[in-house]
Amino acid sequence: MPPTPTTAAQLEGDATTCVEDDFTIEPYTENCRRVCARGEHLLVGVSPGNSYFSVELLARLFAWAHRRFAAVDVVIPDTALVHTQLALEHEAKRAHQRSREECNRVHNRVVRAWSQAGLAAAPERWHRLSDFTDRPRYQTLLRQAEDAVTQASPLREACLQTSRTVLASRKPGTSFTDEQIEKGAQYVVAELPFIVDTPSILGVPSSVSFYHRPAAFIREVMSARGGLSPAPEQGCALIRPHAVAGNVPQPRRASTA
Repeated sequence: MPPTPTTAAQLEGDATTCVEDDFTIEPYTENCRRVCARGEHLLVGVSPGNSYFSVELLARLFAWAHRRFAAVDVVIPDTALVHTQLALEHEAKRAHQRSREECNRVHNRVVRAWSQAGLAAAPERWHRLSDFTDRPRYQTLLRQAEDAVTQASPLREACLQTSRTVLASRKPGTSFTDEQIEKGAQYVVAELPFIVDTPSILGVPSSVSFYHRPAAFIREVMSARGGLSPAPEQGCALIRPHAVAGNVPQPRRASTA
């Protein structure tokens, strides 16, 4: 089904927020707003260990997204999750095993939600991050992200803070070392290529990367203050369910997606 046209004017507002059917869109920048208005592609990152992404919410999101955007892709950060497991001091073999198990559960949830939304099966649209790790463009963008995060900057601090939050959500009350926090931050870094230039990775004309909660590391990339600059065709936005009978799902565990 073709997307419902949304003009740039419709995306303008006092709080840069547009309510569209079941969801609100809050673009990060003016350029993000223009990319949203094009409605060509939405990238949905679904993180393991995040109970916010229930089958019901995903089904509602997928149904809405296919009305609003011409194409939708889902990415599950499987290889990135390994960094979190290693930061939690799991032995390498166990870290990979736990990550694989978690991501398999999330993948199954995505497939169920896609079907529940009334959409035809589209395995070519359901990705794991490991599907991209050998692709030259992703590798180039990842190296740029790794280089940028080694430099002292608000982007680096935002990535480290996200790492602290995610680790604390998985092991509350634990005091993490600087080394663990650095290792955990690699989870965020592995996702940065999709914040910088999803169109060149997936071969789409423009793309909006979807997040359900504010993220400082996205703000820093969008502002180009930390050594990374988004492609002109790259947008990022907060996309959250509009209140239904006063009931809006709330994230219960920290996540970078």
